[in-house]
Amino acid sequence: MGKPYFSTLPAFLKLLVSGLVRLREQGPEQFQALLEAFFAANPELQGTLAEAGIPPEMLIASLMTAPPEGIMNLLLTLVEGFGIQSVDQFMAAMDLTPLLQALGL
Repeated sequence: MGKPYFSTLPAFLKLLVSGLVRLREQGPEQFQALLEAFFAANPELQGTLAEAGIPPEMLIASLMTAPPEGIMNLLLTLVEGFGIQSVDQFMAAMDLTPLLQALGL
């Protein structure tokens, strides 16, 4: 059927956050490795975040401990900061392959 379709960015982010939290609960070490793989697949994102004073290590540490609401707030802040307004823009801004594969999407 191809890639899943998400009608709104908030719906996609909610699904992404709930899936990430589930993965973190199932295996913290595997979750950390997944986040490291995600950042390795997105060197431009790493650079942009570093310029904003947010090294990937700091973001990974936050994602390892934050409650779902905190992860959602973080993603919404990043999305708004980068001017992303749609799912298509979000998916075009970075390589989500490692995350989507881990979530079975």
